[in-house]
Amino acid sequence: MKPLRLAVLVAVLMMGLSGLAHADRIALVIGNGAYPESPLSNSLNDSKGMKTALQKLGFQVIYLENADMVEMDNAVHEFTKLLQPDSEGLFYFSGHGAQADGANYVIPLNASIANKAELKARAYYAISLNRGLRLRTC
Repeated sequence: MKPLRLAVLVAVLMMGLSGLAHADRIALVIGNGAYPESPLSNSLNDSKGMKTALQKLGFQVIYLENADMVEMDNAVHEFTKLLQPDSEGLFYFSGHGAQADGANYVIPLNASIANKAELKARAYYAISLNRGLRLRTC
């Protein structure tokens, strides 16, 4: 994400969240850049910037860098355990992703994906475009 876009996103978050009640604010932020076959140079900078911005807004941030599937699963479990009915939750991912059958997938570092079946089995199902945010939990 380019710095200007990140700044705009953070500004929108600050404006939108600043007037909300003092509910628990929990964020899961993941930056994956060290992919063996196609590394990303800015993912960690973007995720670190988001982590800092969210902490300044009062979020408790669960933060991962270069996470594999097991680490991502553990973080999602921790994130969902912390969320309460009156909590504000935010998920941010910077790294490789893919879309198949109307769902978006975030790609962990250890995933080897050559087709749609492998994507569904080895990537992390994050968002259903028809239903809003849904994190897969095991």
